[in-house]
Amino acid sequence: MGGLDNQAGSLVQHPDVLDAVSALVTVLDPDGRIVYLNRACREATGYTLEEAKGEYVWNLFLSPEDPGSVDTFVQEWEAGRYPKEYTSRLTAGDGGCHLIAWVNTILYGETGKIEYVVSTGTDLTAHMQVQEALSTEQRQLFSLLDGLPVSVHLQAPDHSLRFANRHFRDLFGDLERRRCYELLRDGNKPCVDCPTFRVFESGQPQQWEWTRPNGRIYEVYDYPFQDLNGSPLVLKALVDITDLRRTEEERQRLQAQTALTESLASLATMSAGIAHEINQPLNALKVTADALLYWYEEKGRPPDEEKVVRSLRRISEQAARIDEIIKHLRTFVRSEQVPKLKPCDFNNAVNGALSILGGQLSSHGIEVIKVLDKSLPKVLGDPSRLEEVIVNLLANAMHALDAVDRAVKEILCRTRRFDGKVGLEISDNATGIRDEIRDKVFDPFFTTKEPGQGMGVGLSLVQAVVTRFGGVIHVSNNEKGGATFTVELPISQN
Repeated sequence: MGGLDNQAGSLVQHPDVLDAVSALVTVLDPDGRIVYLNRACREATGYTLEEAKGEYVWNLFLSPEDPGSVDTFVQEWEAGRYPKEYTSRLTAGDGGCHLIAWVNTILYGETGKIEYVVSTGTDLTAHMQVQEALSTEQRQLFSLLDGLPVSVHLQAPDHSLRFANRHFRDLFGDLERRRCYELLRDGNKPCVDCPTFRVFESGQPQQWEWTRPNGRIYEVYDYPFQDLNGSPLVLKALVDITDLRRTEEERQRLQAQTALTESLASLATMSAGIAHEINQPLNALKVTADALLYWYEEKGRPPDEEKVVRSLRRISEQAARIDEIIKHLRTFVRSEQVPKLKPCDFNNAVNGALSILGGQLSSHGIEVIKVLDKSLPKVLGDPSRLEEVIVNLLANAMHALDAVDRAVKEILCRTRRFDGKVGLEISDNATGIRDEIRDKVFDPFFTTKEPGQGMGVGLSLVQAVVTRFGGVIHVSNNEKGGATFTVELPISQN
């Protein structure tokens, strides 16, 4: 009470000191009668000094709605036991009810006897209103959380739980003053480096995964929270993802099975080309070996040394060619069934596909024209799967050209960059695709071939792979005949 001292007489002689104080100040005599009200108290209560002076404080400032408290207060006061602190509900001059916290200070006169009791009051009404509003909001929040279909609780730094919703209690039991580690994992001591407690240190939300001792898997979401008194808490939500995880594992299994089916279908498409590619060096090997045997068996003598060396070198070259084809095929077959996307060179995939089907295309009288952009950026995909796409598109073009009678049969393979993507175009100069079936060519098992000549899965698996890599494929007819399949894939950012 700046300005007040223990000289009792100065309080009444210098009331301006009390009027300068912003708190509510009431000066009482030892019997509890009002001697002085400062300006703040007069304005708050609506009483003038003349109205209040000489009245007992409990008659004016204690609420008659609580007679028990008034009686106790009077008894204590009359017994000379002045309450050091108390609260009262005060009807103010504006008609509103205010909650006042009072602190009594005893002032002694020169004789050492109690001369005055100074009550200093602080209006707690606004504070209590805020607290009540916060409490109401908290009750509403807890009511909302209680109805959620996921487990939610409030974690305190001492491992206690200040709140748990109905879903949590149904799963882990009632709180009963139990600690988090007792409820969640039947433990007898705190977890080492618990992620939830990092939130208390960092003040940042946290997301992590937790497996319960019974095998159930939960996605855990931790958020900083504050109790009404300002103490830190963590709002913790546990979402059971066990069934979702099992569904995802089943989805991945089915995806792997689908990818395997796609690979087998692609191998069926490539089988004729592979056989053709291997037959060529095999025939060369046989011719060379037969020539050596002819010299030895028919002429009775081996050829001269230089011819033998040339023949052996030719055998080695053709064997190396077969080895190269087999290694390429082995890489293709052993690639991941559900591949991880990584930067790939589209041009390399085109060359790889042509190394398998190039000889077969040539034997069908088809000329392949390559127009590859050497500055092409890499795409996001898998090399073997991209090769599958191109093999199937080349085979589709070959079958279309086999059905027409043309002096010149051509397939154009072009790679280029456009609109922030990398594109591959495979065009043929056959008859194109009829309008009424153009929307069906990517449907599984749709085919225009004669029975026994194909299952109709090639283009559907092409679309599946391209979509998996985040790309698109579309088909159009060329002005001068034939069709063009265009594959667009996103550029790799790595």
